[in-house]
Amino acid sequence: MRRLLKLFAEPAPDEPSLEPRLFPLFLLAGVIGVIWRAPAMLGLFSIGMVVLLLARLSRNLLLRDTRYVRDFSTRRLSVGETLTVTRTTINESRLPTSRIQVMDTAPKAFTLLAQADPEAGVPTLAWLTEKGKRGPDLGQWVALLPRERVSKAALLRANQRGYYRFPDATLRITDALGIGDAERAVGTQDDVIVYPRLIDLTGPQAPNRELYGALHALRTLVEDPLRVIGARDYAWGDDFRWVDWKASARRGKLQTRVHERASEPCLALLLDVSTYEREWEGIAVESFEKAVSVAASLAHWADEQGWPFGLSSNGNAPSLPHNLRVRARRSPRQFMRVMENLAAITAYPILPCGLFLFSEQRHLPTTSVQVVITPLPNPALVDAVTRLAASGKRLIVLTIDCPAPVIDGVPAFRLDV
Repeated sequence: MRRLLKLFAEPAPDEPSLEPRLFPLFLLAGVIGVIWRAPAMLGLFSIGMVVLLLARLSRNLLLRDTRYVRDFSTRRLSVGETLTVTRTTINESRLPTSRIQVMDTAPKAFTLLAQADPEAGVPTLAWLTEKGKRGPDLGQWVALLPRERVSKAALLRANQRGYYRFPDATLRITDALGIGDAERAVGTQDDVIVYPRLIDLTGPQAPNRELYGALHALRTLVEDPLRVIGARDYAWGDDFRWVDWKASARRGKLQTRVHERASEPCLALLLDVSTYEREWEGIAVESFEKAVSVAASLAHWADEQGWPFGLSSNGNAPSLPHNLRVRARRSPRQFMRVMENLAAITAYPILPCGLFLFSEQRHLPTTSVQVVITPLPNPALVDAVTRLAASGKRLIVLTIDCPAPVIDGVPAFRLDV
């Protein structure tokens, strides 16, 4: 039975439905039977109408009880990484289906690398090349017995960062008698976030002026015994002045006070999205994407160091009323916030870079190290960096595939990504 249904499920997109042709034929037989009083024609009309009615009822039942589900191996990945999309078609009714066509596509930013064939005993990979303007085709043709399900996996590669929504799929179901078709849209919108590509970078050497913070100082100028953040077990070499006798009495062993640490480096990433001096000249997409990758890589480096860091940009992201901004802090989810914002950023500047640097100062910690990442070090940016450095701000300028400007007192580096 299963093999017989599989034969009917073979793709035949040009094959018309039988129902529009059978209904006039049976109706004509009924008219002839009434006029000529032919019992055979009347019987054919009655049987045909019953068959068409049963076919429509079974088709509606199958349309209601057939489900299509997409499962993703991950919904967050970086450019160049792959994810597996498992599509499952389920027949929950008590009737078999002669054919189910699933019309499903992926966004254009993904490439279909391979598909697993559920018909084979052991899934095999067939390498495919997608052509055309539409995204990869995830459609399939199946025939299901009652209470049966079929799963098919597809391997997709992300080619471009961004927020992507897999569109609704459409089911075209042929009834158990193979007479007619019916379609239904399946609400299976799924969102996938593609993060910028991370590259191997060495982070900037950030000087610190904070007396207390996250890193231990080699030399301590003063010790503040009032700023106690906890206690730990006594270790050999601890100063007896810092023994917490009350905590020691409670725990039954010596406890040493832990004071706030000595220095707090803070990294503020300032991303300039301008790729040309005049906006109407267009967008250098490659340089812009490289700048985004550098910002993401520096955020990853700062997160690994345990530093507080933040991100600001004169670019915009969809649904944001202002320029992109993630305030500097130390949080377990800080890196994910930065990456999610970088995934959505566009190359259209809201403010010129010079004005952006000045307006952003009120949102940055006064002791932070500001890393300016730009694919275009224009004179306005150089002037803004010079004036901010003269006012006591600590800045580092990173240029993407272009000569680094010479600014007094400001380290500037060229990155060839």
